[in-house]
Amino acid sequence: MGDYNKAISYFVKTEKSCDTLILTDADKKSVKRLYAILYTNMGLVYHHLDSINKPLNYFEKALGYAEEINDSVRLLKSH
Repeated sequence: MGDYNKAISYFVKTEKSCDTLILTDADKKSVKRLYAILYTNMGLVYHHLDSINKPLNYFEKALGYAEEINDSVRLLKSH
């Protein structure tokens, strides 16, 4: 909690894992849900760091994945 640099480091590692999974995993919907969760959390971290463009970029990415898999919970959280 509050260690945003460490959180970003873990998020980057998680994003790389998702990049690998999306190419190899048969369950693409689950991986896309992970992307939506990841990008929502990244947006929140950058928001707490008083950034403007980065959070918006990550929330838009999360929203795109949520729309793609038609996940109403992720849509709500992305908005």
